[in-house]
Amino acid sequence: MQSKKYTMNAAVIAPGDILLFYHPRGVELVISFLTKSSFYHVAIALNQHELIEAVASGVIRSALETKRGKRFLVISPRSKDAARAAVVWAKSKIGDGYDPADLVSIALDRIFAHLHVYFARKGRFTCGEFVATAYKQAGSNLIPNVNPQDVVPADFARLLPRKVRSTFFGANSLGLRTP
Repeated sequence: MQSKKYTMNAAVIAPGDILLFYHPRGVELVISFLTKSSFYHVAIALNQHELIEAVASGVIRSALETKRGKRFLVISPRSKDAARAAVVWAKSKIGDGYDPADLVSIALDRIFAHLHVYFARKGRFTCGEFVATAYKQAGSNLIPNVNPQDVVPADFARLLPRKVRSTFFGANSLGLRTP
């Protein structure tokens, strides 16, 4: 995976790129707090100007312009074929629901790691689950040893080059977990 620093320059974004959002504000702080990470959201680029994401209202197609002022990193998948297939799958899920219950179970699992809380509903996604499942359906398991239903935005940080992880964010702010 290649990584590009956050930007609103659409020229650096290609279909299937993963947009990893950090520096939460407002309600975004809840996800950051529960996952103990600087990362709070992840989405898939549809093209240079649009993305597909799982948000509280469900799986939607959004204009990248709506993310103005948000900080994100662009992670370019190694396989363009997998990126194309992930986009096709993601487009087919527009209109599906969001899964707040799964988000709660992920938070509880993170807080009470020894309990291994698990809950997921078919046709409903959290943002991390959505992106991980899109790539898994495309034949690329981005987060090995973690079920897509358990993936949170912070898990995508492992796809960033080590130099970006350590110099851009520092060692303690990533919230990475070992599977």
